[in-house]
Amino acid sequence: MHNPFTSLASLARTLGCLAGLWLAATAVYAQAPQDDETATTYEREFNYGVNFNTNGGLLGGVAFKYAWQRSADWYNRVSLEVVNLKHPKEFRARGAISSFIPNKVNYLFAVRPSFGQEYVLFEKAPEEGVQLNLVFGAGPTLGLLKPYYILYAEQPNDGLAISRRYNPSLNSNNIVGAGRPLDGIDELSLLPGFHFNGGLAFESGRNRNSVFGLEGGFMLEVYTQRVPLLGFNPNAIGPNILKNPQWFNGLYLILYYGNKQ
Repeated sequence: MHNPFTSLASLARTLGCLAGLWLAATAVYAQAPQDDETATTYEREFNYGVNFNTNGGLLGGVAFKYAWQRSADWYNRVSLEVVNLKHPKEFRARGAISSFIPNKVNYLFAVRPSFGQEYVLFEKAPEEGVQLNLVFGAGPTLGLLKPYYILYAEQPNDGLAISRRYNPSLNSNNIVGAGRPLDGIDELSLLPGFHFNGGLAFESGRNRNSVFGLEGGFMLEVYTQRVPLLGFNPNAIGPNILKNPQWFNGLYLILYYGNKQ
């Protein structure tokens, strides 16, 4: 089973950076007016943004969040993320027509509805400053598996290639590129799972109602079985044989924009 704690050193470094931002936010907050006339309480917030994570490459996916006030410093939140997850050993190879991912059998798109809480550590002034929230949440994961298609030439030198679903029994020398993005969209399958995340959110805004910020932290996700992302030789043996993961753990960053009421 994939070890969910292999990124602890990287996580520690990221939390150290978040702690530094926390201190910076504290300094800004200390300079802002704190009397009742400048304090502003919001009952609802909606935002949307883009997700970056260590399991999804440069751009992981999209995120949406709605939060409402529960008490003076606590907010309930519901969120939805749709992200692409990759095998940690994926790489691209050059084909005669286009690049492709060797041994890849499926894409994994994780749909994450989540319920969580936010605690306001420092509240920003109405027109300036930075607000710092502690955030955490959990929920089910709907893992959508889409088959990976390749361009395959029966005869490598005849110039004719067809788009077909990859499987490990194909001759890798005959793969000349990747299939079209929508190939296999009608063959989606579902793999359920569960996820948990926790982190810090930094918010600022130029006026009372708009909000721009970033949320960063860690994510732990587990599926009901190993996720078939790469196809391996079923006859291979030995301690170093690559395996598909059942657990995904990593860091995430969400850049978001929205409004408060």
